[in-house]
Amino acid sequence: MSSTRLTLPTKTPLKKSFFTMAELIAVVAITAILLTITIKVMKTDATKANSQVIGSALSYAKALSTSDLDDDQYAIVVIDADNNMIYVKKYEIPTNGYIEDIREHKLAAGSRIINNLAATTNFIIGFNNKGEPVKIETADHPSTITDHPTAATIVPLTTQETILLTNTSDSTTRQTLRVKAFTGKITYY
Repeated sequence: MSSTRLTLPTKTPLKKSFFTMAELIAVVAITAILLTITIKVMKTDATKANSQVIGSALSYAKALSTSDLDDDQYAIVVIDADNNMIYVKKYEIPTNGYIEDIREHKLAAGSRIINNLAATTNFIIGFNNKGEPVKIETADHPSTITDHPTAATIVPLTTQETILLTNTSDSTTRQTLRVKAFTGKITYY
């Protein structure tokens, strides 16, 4: 009898495949190039930040006006440029005053707000319950933001309202916010 040797099949070792150093460097270099092309590095200063805050407060007031107001109520935005504060308030005609404080926000220091209301540094604009922009014209603006304006007249916004923000350290940095008449659309320039 002849003996045959039985051999079992052996496993072939798996080849370990790794990236070579050259491939890794190429991938990193290509990724870095694509990122520098596609990502714009933005320097946010107080002027741009404040314009975003003011724009969002105006948008919030407009949304609030269409959802939570009666016929004789307005959602208004008061920008207190002297104290760098912005307020969203509910305003009512019969009581001739603020009936509810909705939000307040401290603006970032380092920018100056200029608007086309020559009589005051306080900018008061609002929206009626249909979302249409209105301007609060007062004979006497409040000395503090908690006081009510006296002799308030609410008129529809028939001309574009402009808010200009400038950087206090560098007058060349400007941001313009515009509220369109009749529609209340807010645009940034």
